[in-house]
Amino acid sequence: MLRINLLPWRAIKYERAKKQYLFCLTGVVAAAVLIILVWHSYLGYYTKLANKHIASLTGKLQSLQLQVQKNKVFEQHYNEILNSMEIIKDLHANQYKVAYFFNHFPKLIPNGIRLRSLHYRTDEVELIGDARSNEFIVELIDRIKKTNWLVDPHLEILSRQKGEAITFQIKSKINVSDNSQQEKESNEIAT
Repeated sequence: MLRINLLPWRAIKYERAKKQYLFCLTGVVAAAVLIILVWHSYLGYYTKLANKHIASLTGKLQSLQLQVQKNKVFEQHYNEILNSMEIIKDLHANQYKVAYFFNHFPKLIPNGIRLRSLHYRTDEVELIGDARSNEFIVELIDRIKKTNWLVDPHLEILSRQKGEAITFQIKSKINVSDNSQQEKESNEIAT
């Protein structure tokens, strides 16, 4: 019978399989390392892009914050200008009231009253003076009540010292709106 020795052939086959296995294992490890490097560089690239984008957005945000601060300053100036315009508008609207008041006020004062002080404000007038008797003060208050441009007269102080005239202080609200009606009333009071 014939004897065939299969051991060297098996050893050769085993060595080939071992080399193939090591070659495949090396290829798989190299491919894995390559994939990891590609993935790492891909993530690094997009991280750099994201950082650049964040930096540009941060710059834009800072510029917008500066604009917002400037807008707040402009808004503050705008509000100050509006307030000034409102004050000027009120002064302009009340300008005729002062002229009207001083034009028609002398017609209210009876002959027995001497005014020492007159304080005119935008909505109130304060009269301080002396009267010969109480009747003149009552007449002054009645005349004030008859007008529409002075309303709600209020006698604050009424005092008399020995041998002197009666000292008084009257406060009244100012209501000047329709000049034609008030001029008719002032003419009626004066007559």
